[in-house]
Formats: sequence, structure tokens, C-alpha cells
Amino acid sequence: MKVSAVFCLAVLGGCISEASAYKPWGSSRDSSSKLENQQTPPFKFDYKLSFKRPFYYNNTIPHWQESGGKKLIGMGGSVHQSVDYVLKAKDLIRLAPSVPGSKGRIWSSIPNTHKNWEVIMQLKISGQHIGGGRGMAFWYTNDPNNDGPIYGSQDNWRGLGVWLDSATPQTHLPMTIALLNDGTKNFAEQNDPRKHMLGSCNINYRNTQEPVFVKITYKENTLSVMMDPKNRGASYQSCLREQNVQLPTGYYFGLSAASQNPADDHDVIAFETFELNPEAKTSHPDRPMEQEKKRQGQAFTGLTEEQKKKIEDVQYQVKYLEELANKETVTNENFNSLGAVMDQQLRVTEMVELIQLQLEAMGAPTKEQIVAGDFKPVFNQKANDAGRNTKVTGSSDSYNAVIDEINKRGRDQDAQISHVLNAITKLEKCVRAMEHIQGDQTKKLDAVTSGDKSETKGSSTILNIIAYFFIAQIVVFAGAYGYYKVRVHRNEKKFI
Repeated sequence: MKVSAVFCLAVLGGCISEASAYKPWGSSRDSSSKLENQQTPPFKFDYKLSFKRPFYYNNTIPHWQESGGKKLIGMGGSVHQSVDYVLKAKDLIRLAPSVPGSKGRIWSSIPNTHKNWEVIMQLKISGQHIGGGRGMAFWYTNDPNNDGPIYGSQDNWRGLGVWLDSATPQTHLPMTIALLNDGTKNFAEQNDPRKHMLGSCNINYRNTQEPVFVKITYKENTLSVMMDPKNRGASYQSCLREQNVQLPTGYYFGLSAASQNPADDHDVIAFETFELNPEAKTSHPDRPMEQEKKRQGQAFTGLTEEQKKKIEDVQYQVKYLEELANKETVTNENFNSLGAVMDQQLRVTEMVELIQLQLEAMGAPTKEQIVAGDFKPVFNQKANDAGRNTKVTGSSDSYNAVIDEINKRGRDQDAQISHVLNAITKLEKCVRAMEHIQGDQTKKLDAVTSGDKSETKGSSTILNIIAYFFIAQIVVFAGAYGYYKVRVHRNEKKFI
């Protein structure tokens, strides 16, 4: 304990003694100083504009909001029920299941502030029919999370839309289209999107074994879309590329999906956003309360005489405790030995107290009576001896009576033991007799079994003789019949 106290005081004294040489708050370097030779990374991941497994925190996706479904209208235009078709699983988010008429969407609640950005999505569109039913869409618009007829999102949007149409009306094959809308174009009213599209491709992304990786890049006013439906982002195929595309900051990212008849499952596995060519940091951000501590440090002018005196007192105490610790010669072994001696002394004291209690039970005076002198000494030794002899004689008679009783019980037990031994002998004789009877029965059974075998053997011999007799008759008959045929044949030849 002393050593730890010395160490703590030494550390405290060292910190206080150096207070006059250093400023009380932080380093002498200004945290807002510029960083020199800072290498800028080519991209930076933005977790607030992304989601991937594990998706949820308190059963919600941080910085994202999902919604979707349809209203069931009853008689008189009243809404009976609103069905939410967005299914949130552990490994995916299903925006629209394989239910005709279902739709869903998920939108970022934070606007994009990056001038150059890249989004990598992992999607899966699958169904049991040959042709797909509707599809999914990527959005970058100024007005997020609005229901509508375009893949579950609104028409007349303002911004970028990348459609993944799983069954185009003309070819009935999957098709990817990129479109810009200034809020005036209405594509739900039979407006052909091919007239306004930036580009398109026909890479098949439906019913793939692996999730489809879709990379949408906007860099230096150039928009490009690449897809990898087979190798999990290892080999992208170029879908479209368009220059001179103007997309402002402050818009929101989103995904939507819709199912028609035949219906498909539309799943989102990951949505990752990266800032491209981020600006290099020119200063460190201030830490909490850093400006206040800087202000207090700039107002510091020096130590007062009272503070200097306190520092000297602490230094003196630290020095005194260090010298005391150096003079200390008691080791751990000495402490252990001292403890063992004290333990042994306590045990001896307990034994003495136990003996004292036993003596008191036999009639001896207590410690208090001895100290106070309140006890009667034994003066008449002879009278006590006579009384003691009388007690001994009476005790010997009682001892003899007890011994006689013990001998009597011993004899009774011997008689019982002999009776048990006789019963055991009789039981052994009975067992031997039963074994003899069992042996005789076994011999008789063997004799009967051997007789049955001989009779069986005799009967089998008779049967064999009868069989041989019949066989001989058959042979003789066959021989006679053959001889008869030969004779008839020869006689016929003679007449011929």
C-alpha cells in the first residue's frame, strides 16, 4: 500500500511540477493548422447513404425509410385496409414480392452532398414464369418517397431514373434504360421512354444464380451504368455511358419496385454509396470543448506564489515517502512468518480456554472466582480419600453388573449364530438333493431322445427300401416295354 501511494504521489507531483513549463490545455500545435503532403484517396465510403447486412438497428434501417403497398377500396370509396408489401428479412429487403399489383420503395432520408459519386447495388429479380412482370428502378430526385405508377414511384419526377424493366412490351426481354426528367415528362400516359432515354442495354439480370451487381457512376458530368450478373462484381459489362449530364447535389437516392402479372420477386441485398475524388482535408476538426480550452490556455499568465508553495509541499512529501520506502526492510516472508506465529498463539489460547471450561464443568472455580478469592480450598484430605474409596467401591459393583450383562448378551448371540449355521447346513443338503434329482431327470431325457432317434432311423430305412422297390419295378417295366417295341418292329420288317 505504501509503495502504491508513493507511486501515485510521484506521478501527481511530476505532473504539477511540469505545469510551469507547459500550457495547461493540449498541445502547442494549433489543431486548425493545415495538413501538408496529404494524399487524397480516390473514393470514400459514405455509410449514411448506404445500407447492407446487417441492415437494422432497433428494427429500422438507419438514415433510410421504406414504404409501399396498396389501399383496398371498399363500397363508397372508403379505405378498408392498407397492405405493406415491403418484406424486411435478415439477408435481404424484398421491395415487391411475387404478388400481382404489389409495389414498394426505399429512400434515403439524407440528401447527397457529393459532386462526384458512385453507387453499387446488389439486386435479385426472380420468378417462375418465362417472362417477367415489371421490374425495379434507381432514382436520384429532389422529391423522395412518393407513390406512383412508375415502378412503384411517382411520375413527373425531377432528376435521374435508371429502369430495370424485366419485360419490355416490344421484346419481352429484360432491358435497362437511363432517363432524365425535368418534372414535365409524363411516362405513364403511353409516352414512349425510348424517345427520351440517355442509353439502354439488354443484359439479362432475371433469374440469375448470383446477385446482379449494378454500378452507377457520375463523375465529371459523365454518367455510366455497368452490370455484372454472374461474377459478383468481378467482371462488369458496360451498359451505357453518356456525357454532359447535369445532376445537382442535394437530391435523394432511392429504389422502387413493382410486380404485375406474371409477378416476380424484387430483392435488394446491398446499396453502397461512394464519394469520388473527395477533397483533401486542410485542417483537423476541433474536438469537443477544444475552443474553450484554447481560450483558457491563452489567458494563462503563470503560477501564483500560493500555487508554487503547494507544488513545493507536494514535492517534499513525495521525497519523504520515497526515502521511507527505501528504508523499509520488512519482506513478504517476514509478514507471512509473523502471521503464522499469531495464528499459532490464537490456537493455544483457544485450547487453554477449552480446558478451563472443562475444569469448570467438573466443579473447578471460574477465572473470576479465582481472581476474587471466592472458592473453598480442600483441607480434610483423609475424609476426601475415604469418600473417594466409597465411591470407587460402588463404581466397581456397577462395573461388574454391566460386564455380566454383556456376557449374557454375548451368549445369546452365540446361540442365535449356531441356529443360523444349522439352518444354512440344512439348506445346503436340500440344494444337493435337488441337484441329484435334476441329474437323474437329465439322464432320462437323454435316453428318451436317443430312442426317438433310433425309431426315426428305422422308419427312414423302411421308406428307403420301399422307394428302391418302386424304382426297380419302374426299371423292369421300362425294360420290358422297350423289348416289346423292338420285337414288334422286327416282326413288321419281316412281313415287309
